Amino acid sequence: LKAVQERWDVDDDADSEGPSKNESAADHISLKKQESGASIPAAAGTMATLGDGEERKSKSAPNSGNGAWQRLKKLNSVNKRCITVTFLSIQNRKSQEQQQLKSSNGQDQERGKEGPQTQSEGEEGTKFEKPPPLPLSQLLTIIVTTSPIRSHPSTEMLEKTFDTFPYAGKEFAYECRKVIVCDGCRVRDEEEDGFNNSNGFNSRRISCDSATASNSNQSFNNNNIDKNDNDRNNNDKNNSNGINSGSNHSESKPTITRKHANIKQALRSGITTVDQAKNYIEFKTALRKLCEDATRAPYPQVKSPFRNAEVVELEERHGYGFALRHALLHCINTPYVCVIQHDRTFMRPAPVAEVVDAMRNDPTEKIKYVGMSMKSNLMYYDIFGGKYGKKAIDELRSMILRPESLCIGGGVYGPNGSSSRHMTADSKKVRQNLESLVETYRGSMQYITYKEWLQSVGRSTTAGDSGGRCGNVHQNCHQLSLTPTLFWYDNTHIVQTSHYRDFVFDPKHKMVARGGFVEDKLSPAMIRNVERFGLREGHGRFGCYLLDDHSGMFFTGHLDGGGYLTAEE
Repeated sequence: LKAVQERWDVDDDADSEGPSKNESAADHISLKKQESGASIPAAAGTMATLGDGEERKSKSAPNSGNGAWQRLKKLNSVNKRCITVTFLSIQNRKSQEQQQLKSSNGQDQERGKEGPQTQSEGEEGTKFEKPPPLPLSQLLTIIVTTSPIRSHPSTEMLEKTFDTFPYAGKEFAYECRKVIVCDGCRVRDEEEDGFNNSNGFNSRRISCDSATASNSNQSFNNNNIDKNDNDRNNNDKNNSNGINSGSNHSESKPTITRKHANIKQALRSGITTVDQAKNYIEFKTALRKLCEDATRAPYPQVKSPFRNAEVVELEERHGYGFALRHALLHCINTPYVCVIQHDRTFMRPAPVAEVVDAMRNDPTEKIKYVGMSMKSNLMYYDIFGGKYGKKAIDELRSMILRPESLCIGGGVYGPNGSSSRHMTADSKKVRQNLESLVETYRGSMQYITYKEWLQSVGRSTTAGDSGGRCGNVHQNCHQLSLTPTLFWYDNTHIVQTSHYRDFVFDPKHKMVARGGFVEDKLSPAMIRNVERFGLREGHGRFGCYLLDDHSGMFFTGHLDGGGYLTAEE
């Protein structure tokens, strides 16, 4: 935008007419300038040549006077401004993605040197130029969120989570950049040991470091509890902890809610005791050392999933949603992110690189979010049909995507794939439960719909089922599918970075609350959008899909960090 600070008077009584067919807008302005004698300032950019009086005067056509406007508005000095708006260009998402990649690599390579490019047709028959292939480490950043849990200061649970990263590929585990976001916590003013205090507790929103410092000189043994209570009541302003405890007992000790009545629920809300806060600080110190040692170790002689990992500490309690938002706004420079919670593990090989490739090569740009299946949403197609009925399920069936990038060979995925054989069972009962789950899945409408699609393309479940969609057709090639979902699962998922930044966390939408999870408010907003605009259009704005390889096994598991205990504990 270029604002011209000159002020002009417009005679509202005069009518205006456009320039003649033989006269351009620039010629008209030049004539207007000659007749009125006014000095029209030049705007920057493409409009700058309009201010060159002599040039415009000489370039005007000989008959431009005959084609001049019949009535000219008189320009005099009044309290009005003229604003010139110049549109330089509008970049699409693919161009922004390429620029982002160039800036992150520090290289400005020409497009012709990046490799061969192929074209495919979009929905409307327009040619779509596929982006050049790039390493996964240049496209994807892994964000891992963590917060205080009972097993701290041990890093055992997080190490178990990271140890499953090779299931997503070697490049994912050892070369992709990882950002571990450590949320802050609220330290409660402890007056009695344990969480079963019926009178409740005071809490303040401070960092764990400051909590430890402010309480470093305070004794919490039973002999000094009564003395400390009297000191707080007698001298509020000189309280060494900085917490105002007035003489009114009801104001100093608000009633504890049932939500925070036990350790697990309190930690889930970021509320810790002083000892737990100290353990959390020790955990972050050990975690930082673990990442530094793994990065300095020679690769590939020493392979650690903590390689290329960095720790980001938040001073205050943000909650999962806003902790993720902080990482996206300040720590990410890749077009895609894989978001993982500290207690979410990969249970078997997962095609993360292929999913990213499918999102990049999507000509319609429908795929914005791809969630890895877990036990609760493995048969989402049936869950959706039971909730919304036949008419909705018929429309959902037409929205299922089967990208060419997810046609994967090698016999890894599918009903008889080797990926499901990596599922480990700690006991015979767990193994029986997994086998029972597979049988249930093969009787579900989700699997029946998949078999119907195979028949429509002339394939069977026992042979290669690509249906001619895969450019590398061979035996045991399997086509994975993306099922639309109306729920934003905070479970392990891959998302466009721009979709998170510019849409999900857009302040005007208010779809994520501080201290809560993303799925809490975003999923109801998605359903309201579908109710208003219809399933296809309402879902398209969010672009959420679940990955399914039709094996009857889920990709991710849950360690339950709130109740996790180490072997020693």
